[in-house]
Amino acid sequence: MGFVVEKREGRSHFWSEVTRVGAKVTSYVINNLQHNCTYYIRVAAENEEGVGKFREITEPVKPMKPKSEYIILSGPIKAERYTFTSLVMVYSTHFH
Repeated sequence: MGFVVEKREGRSHFWSEVTRVGAKVTSYVINNLQHNCTYYIRVAAENEEGVGKFREITEPVKPMKPKSEYIILSGPIKAERYTFTSLVMVYSTHFH
């Protein structure tokens, strides 16, 4: 008992099995996809009676290079601890 995960490339009409996972598995990483290629993914429950009806994702997915993490300034920027030739800048950041 568990789930069957299948994929197909955007222009293809043929589904290929990616994996079969146990009944308690609720996520799965699909590796070895082609960069910038469109894929459809579907999952079906499986038990001793066989494989049930597949449910397909609503939109195709396209693996792409992840965006780099970037820093966002938040809050006010303050200048503290002045000297004749320097000062200390203080500000808040968070990663996005």
